[in-house]
Amino acid sequence: MHFLDLSHPLHNHISLFPGAPKPNFDIIHTIPKHGFTERKIQMTSHMNTHIDAPIHILKDTKTLDLFPIEKFVGSATVLD
Repeated sequence: MHFLDLSHPLHNHISLFPGAPKPNFDIIHTIPKHGFTERKIQMTSHMNTHIDAPIHILKDTKTLDLFPIEKFVGSATVLD
């Protein structure tokens, strides 16, 4: 079986749903100053490639962590 990751990289200029706030990636620690690099990331849950959980639109239902991983793997056709 061949797996293809459909995720897109996160960056400041990704496409957004109309009205959604832009993501923010602040460097808060650097190797020269702190000995390590760390970023503070602020973004909405509907950023970039994602899966809408049932709880996004239905009250008192499942979150994504309650689904078995097999639910997120399947057959596909790749088009260029």
